[in-house]
Amino acid sequence: MRLRRDKKAGGAACFMLGFLSEYWLLILVCAIFIAAVVILARKGYKKEARAIALSLVAAAEERYGGGTGEIKYSAVAAALYSRLPAAARILLDEKTISSIIEEAVKKLKKYLSSESGKAPQT
Repeated sequence: MRLRRDKKAGGAACFMLGFLSEYWLLILVCAIFIAAVVILARKGYKKEARAIALSLVAAAEERYGGGTGEIKYSAVAAALYSRLPAAARILLDEKTISSIIEEAVKKLKKYLSSESGKAPQT
């Protein structure tokens, strides 16, 4: 009985090796294609997340005012995460979302400082 199991296990391994040696190029092309799709999708979702984050950061700044950084960050992170499509939630990790929010905060601060430096036109 034990000899029989070894033959079955060896047959499956031989089949897999034969399959891999026969279709290695197709498998490689498929893997590259899937990786490219994931990378492009991630890039697109990051661009979308940046636009959403900027508007959320501006709204949080208006709503909560100054000195409430942690509250604003939590509100923006929760709202951004809920507005992203399901695939984006999978592709964009917490670190990426955090950097997107920080980038939006810097962009808003830069915009506000350039606006406050301008003299009102009469």
